[in-house]
Amino acid sequence: MNTEKILSLLLKMIRGEQSQIAFNRSLGFNSNRIHKWESLERKLKWSDFVQLCQYRQIPIREALFQSLGLSENSNLDISSASQVLNLFIENHTNANPTSLSQKLNVHPSTLYRWQTNKTEPDLLTMLNIFNLSPKFIPTLLRELNLADVIPQEVLPGSHPHQENNFFVLNPLQQEEIQQELSALVEKVLAVFKKASISPEQIPAVMMINLSSLTKNDSSAWQESASLGSPESNI
Repeated sequence: MNTEKILSLLLKMIRGEQSQIAFNRSLGFNSNRIHKWESLERKLKWSDFVQLCQYRQIPIREALFQSLGLSENSNLDISSASQVLNLFIENHTNANPTSLSQKLNVHPSTLYRWQTNKTEPDLLTMLNIFNLSPKFIPTLLRELNLADVIPQEVLPGSHPHQENNFFVLNPLQQEEIQQELSALVEKVLAVFKKASISPEQIPAVMMINLSSLTKNDSSAWQESASLGSPESNI
């Protein structure tokens, strides 16, 4: 998984339609710090990343809690890289500190300083750590409603959201589908009522061509309902 590309795209998505210069000004920066972050010329600290998300009202807390499997009552400080790091290592890796430092290609003392909050890792380092668990970054991006806009070559296996041959919808997609289904149910019930169809006749009625539903043709519904009525079977 290309964590550098994910970082760059993630920051561009946080910036949105604003230009780098305009976003810099809104954050009170004199130099074009946004450009340096997006181009990886300058490292972005984890705590600064969290602040950017909060500034843009991106649900980073909810996304992290969901990805880490935490309840709303957890006292995790998401801006603390050491807290997030330790919780991730505990719940999503089986490696010891020596093995972890080897996988991350850092000295064990560096990992120790991160875990004890002596120094703060940057966002790219945190993404590389998260990448030790194959599903963590896709889950995090999905909770942020960003997985759909990450190119497939950057985030393999995330398009469409599919796990074990089942599609996984993000919250926005779930809400849209729920609204559409609710509207459809209301329309069906209205046609039933107009056609004076009783509950016991519904199974026969549901075999009618769905085109009548879109046309709101109550006479067609009545005709099919008569097929399921007790009198029609005598």
